[in-house]
Amino acid sequence: MSNPRQRTLKSSRHWARGPHDLRALYANHLQEPPDSPSSMLEASSILMSIRSGTSEWSHQVDVDHSRNGSDGDDDALMQDSDDIVMDPLAYLEDHSAEEDDSPDNPPVCVTGSDEDIDTIVAELEFPLAVTSRSEDPHPEDGRWISERLQELSFTEDDDDEDNYKEMFTYILRRILKVLQRNGIPAHEPEGLEVPDEQDSEFGDEQQVDWPTVINEFIVQAVYDPQRGAYENGEVGYNIANQFALYCRNNGYDLRAMSDDHMDAAYNRIAQCLAEWPNQTHINQVCTYFSFKLSSHKEELLKLETRVLERTEDPDHVPVVGLVDRYKAWTAVQDYRVAGDGFSSMTPNRYSITPERGDQIPMKAYVWFAAEVVSPVLAAASEKTARIIENACRVLRSNFRIHKPMEYSSGFHVHLGHKHGWNLLQLKRFATLWFLIERVLIHIHRKDRESEYMDIWMAKFGEGTALAQALWHPEAETRRSMSYYLPKTGPRTRQRNEEEMERHVSRGNLTARQDEFVRAIWLYTKIDDLAEAMRGGHSQEHGGLMRAAVRMRVSGHKKTDIPNSRDDANASDASKARNAQTLEVRTMHGTLDADHINYWISILRRILYYVRRASREEFKAMVSNICVCITQTDHLRQLLQLLQVPDATRRYFFLPHNRDRDPKTGEEWFTYPDKDWIDWNQPFMVNTHGATHGVQYDNLVNDYTQFP
Repeated sequence: MSNPRQRTLKSSRHWARGPHDLRALYANHLQEPPDSPSSMLEASSILMSIRSGTSEWSHQVDVDHSRNGSDGDDDALMQDSDDIVMDPLAYLEDHSAEEDDSPDNPPVCVTGSDEDIDTIVAELEFPLAVTSRSEDPHPEDGRWISERLQELSFTEDDDDEDNYKEMFTYILRRILKVLQRNGIPAHEPEGLEVPDEQDSEFGDEQQVDWPTVINEFIVQAVYDPQRGAYENGEVGYNIANQFALYCRNNGYDLRAMSDDHMDAAYNRIAQCLAEWPNQTHINQVCTYFSFKLSSHKEELLKLETRVLERTEDPDHVPVVGLVDRYKAWTAVQDYRVAGDGFSSMTPNRYSITPERGDQIPMKAYVWFAAEVVSPVLAAASEKTARIIENACRVLRSNFRIHKPMEYSSGFHVHLGHKHGWNLLQLKRFATLWFLIERVLIHIHRKDRESEYMDIWMAKFGEGTALAQALWHPEAETRRSMSYYLPKTGPRTRQRNEEEMERHVSRGNLTARQDEFVRAIWLYTKIDDLAEAMRGGHSQEHGGLMRAAVRMRVSGHKKTDIPNSRDDANASDASKARNAQTLEVRTMHGTLDADHINYWISILRRILYYVRRASREEFKAMVSNICVCITQTDHLRQLLQLLQVPDATRRYFFLPHNRDRDPKTGEEWFTYPDKDWIDWNQPFMVNTHGATHGVQYDNLVNDYTQFP
C-alpha cells in the first residue's frame, strides 16, 4: 500500500480543483478583515486539509489512478512535471499535523493530598530613594539614605558608569542585609560581585554611639610580672571576647565598627591597664586584643556573606528542580522601572509647595528601581500572608520608598504548583482569563489598561500571538502570526472540540469568544499553547509585547521539571529557564501587604476553578461569567461568582478605593491622593498596610461607616 504522504501527489487535472483551490481560499482568509465571517481559525483548518494525506483530495487521486489504468506508482506520475504539483506537505513541512491521542490531563498529584500545594512567588517593584543630590529634601523622615553614595556623581556621562555599578551592588546588598537582619531569610542573586569585604559593611549606618560604648567598657585584669608575650596575648584575647559579648548583649553590631573606633577601643584598653608597671606588657595585651576584636568583626562579616549566599527560607515550598534564587528572598534591579517608570514621574504629577519650588522630585534624589522577590510560598497558607506583611513592613520601615504612582511600577505574582500543571488545567486558565480579563482589570488602577502599558501587559484577546493571528487588521501580521495557530489532525481536532464542549457551553459565547476559546482547546502541547499566548508584535514599539499573564511553562501534556531543559533543546534561551508558573502582571506596584494579599485571594479562587472544580462546575462558571461580563456592575458580580471572600470584596469597593472616570463612566481602583503626590510626604508610611496613612487601615472591618 502506498504511503499516505506520497499519495498526496495528484494529477494536474484534479489538483487544480483541489489543493490549489484550498491554497487560494487560505490566502483569501489571510487577506480578509478581522471581522470577516471567514476566520483565521477556519483558515487553519483549511491548512490542515492541505497538509493531511487523508483528505477528500487524496481519495480523489486514487479514483483517477484507477481510471487511467495506473497502479498507483508515484514515479510514473512524476515523469511529466507539467502535470504534477509536489507534495503540499513540503509547503509547510515543519508544521505537519500529527494526531495526538494522549489525554490532556495526566495526573499531577493526588488531589487533596499533602503534595497538592498551589504556590506563589511575589515580585515587589518599587522606586527607592538611595541618596540626595545635595541637601536632604526630607530630613524629618528619618529613614535611611546613603551618605557614602552622596559623594559620587550620578549623571548620564559615561564616566559615571562605575558609580552606578557601585550603587547597584551596594544597594542590593543593603536591601538583602536589612531583610536578613530583621529575620527574613534572604540571599544574594547569582552574579552579584563585591570587590572586597568593605563593600559589605554598612559604613554610613552609624547608629551606635561607639565612643560612649567604648568608654563605658571596663577592664579588670590583674598584673602578673611572670607572664610573657603568649600569656599576655591570652589576656588580650579574653578581653576582646568580653567586649564582643558586651556588644552582643547590648545590641551593638561589631560589623558597624569603623577603623577609628577600633583604634579607640585599643586606647581604652591601654587606659584601663595604665597602672601596670610594664608598658611592654600593656602593649602586648592591647595588640592581641585589637587582633582578636578585628577577627570577631571579620568572622561576623564572613558569616553574613555565607548566609546571604546559602540561605534558604524554611517556609519555601520544595519544588523539584527549583533554583536557589526562589528558595529565599532576593533582590534585583528592575530596568523597566528605571527607564519608562522613572521618566513618567514628571513634576506636574506632584503637589509642590512654594518653599520647595526649586526641588524637582526625580532630580532631588538618586533613585534605584528595586525588585524584591519572595521564595516559592504556599498560596493557601495563612502564614504566607503574614510573611508578605513582614517583608513589606521591614522594607517600608527602613527605606524611603515612593508612594504608588501610575505607570511607575508593578506587582507581579507567579502562580504555580509543587508538581506543575497539565495541559487541561492550562486550557482552563486561558479560557477563564480570556473571558474575564477586560472586567478584572478594573480591580486595579486605570493606567493598567492604557495603551502605554500594552507592551508590558497585552491582553489575551488582543495582544497575544494567537489574537493577532486571528484578528490583526493587517494581513502581513496575520500571516506572520499564523505560525502560532493550533495544528491538529482531523481526529485530534474532533476529540479536542468534544472536550471543549464538555467544559464550555458554546451557545453562551459570542462568535469572537467562540473562535478564540476553540483555538485554545485545539492545542495538543503545552509548548504550543504557551507560545500562542505570548505577546504578539507591537508596531508602535517595534518589538514583542509581554502578555498580561506570561505562561512561563513548557512540556507536552504535563509541564517539565522547572529549569530542566538544556538550551540546545529549547526554542529559545528563556524556555530553558522556565519556572513552570503563570506570571500575572496586571497589578500596579505597591508595598501595601493588605492590598497584595487581597489580590492573591482573588487569584486563588481562579486557581480553584482551574485545578480543582469538576467539569460540570467549571462549565457552569463559564456560562455564568458570559452573562456577568455584559452587566454594568460586572466586577461586583464577577467577584461574587468566583466566591471571593467578603473582606476582599469590601476592600476593593471601599469609597476611597474607587474612582469613576468622568469620560467613560468606568470605575477603577484609586488612592486617596488621586495620583497627585504630595511632595512634602512622597514616601509610603512606616507600616505594612495602607501606603498613605494608618487612618486607612482596618476600614474594611468598619461596618458602621461602610455597611
